[in-house]
Formats: sequence, structure tokens, C-alpha cells
Amino acid sequence: MMRDASRSERTTFLIALAVVAVHVLDDNFAQTEAGTSPSDHVVSGLVPLSIMSLAALGYARWRPGVRSIVAICLGLFGITVAVEAWYGTIMVGPTGDDFSGLLAAPAGFVLVFLGLWTLWTHRRRDDRPLRRVARYVLICVISAISLLEVVYPIVYGYLATHLAPARVPTADLHAEYQSVTRRDRLVGRR
Repeated sequence: MMRDASRSERTTFLIALAVVAVHVLDDNFAQTEAGTSPSDHVVSGLVPLSIMSLAALGYARWRPGVRSIVAICLGLFGITVAVEAWYGTIMVGPTGDDFSGLLAAPAGFVLVFLGLWTLWTHRRRDDRPLRRVARYVLICVISAISLLEVVYPIVYGYLATHLAPARVPTADLHAEYQSVTRRDRLVGRR
């Protein structure tokens, strides 16, 4: 029994996903950190945007179990990009791309809730108990694999490239400072 997504479910998914996508665009291409350019963020911007685009295109036609897994995974990613914005806001105050990042947190939670709601409302109740348990175990295994093999590497890569110390710590080597003068000699020139 395949049920297409309802209009309200699809609309909720697309709006929440668009909020997360706007922050990814803003953070990677519109308002990059000082010393970086949009070309430095091609992979960390285009990979999540490509995945979100594919999810937006296919969401309405997928089975409820697939829709729920996709919504939960993308919701966790939305919460992750919001962590980067919260970190920047707490450490140095909000900057341009932090505002869109702070909106990505509620959108991520909406996606996670939507995925859980889809799982709950589309569960089958007419199976034998053993078959139902086997299906739930299979869904849990696929969800865990999706989280470990898809979401975790993307989240880790995104945070590794976007979280940097907000302030440069002062040097404290527990030694006296010395003035040093360097005199270079050209070697091999006559």
C-alpha cells in the first residue's frame, strides 16, 4: 500500500527544507568568513544543496518510510547548521549569516518531527505481530545506516569546515620574550 504525501505534509517539508537551504546558500556563498571566498565552499555548499534538491523533487512520490527517514536526516542536518550559527552568536555576537542559521534550528526540528509523525501515522496495523516487528527492526536498521553513512559524514564535514575558533588566543609560552633580528644572505648569487 503506497500512500503519497498529503499536501500539508509536502508543504511543511518544502518550507522547512527551504529555510535550511537558504542558510546553506547564505553561509557558503553569500556571506563567507573573512579570508575565504565562495569557491572555497563549493563542496560544503553544493553537496548538501544537491541532496536537498533531490529530496524536494522526490518527497511527494516516496513511500512513507522513506519520506520519514529523509525528513529526519535532513532535520538533523538543519539542526547541525544551526549549531554553527549558535556558536558564532555566543562567541562573538551574531553576524550576517548567523541570522539565517538561527532560523534553521526550528526548521530542523520541524523536519525531525515531520519524519516521526509520518512514521507514526502511516504505520500498518493489519500485519501479524512478527512481521510488524521485523518491519520496524528493518526501518531502524536502515535509519541507523543512513545516519552513520550519510548524515554523519556530511554533518562532520560541514562542522569541520565551518567551526573555527572565534577568537585567536593570546600566546602564552611561559617564557620570556626576546627580540630577534634576521639577516638573510643570498647564497649562490654572485
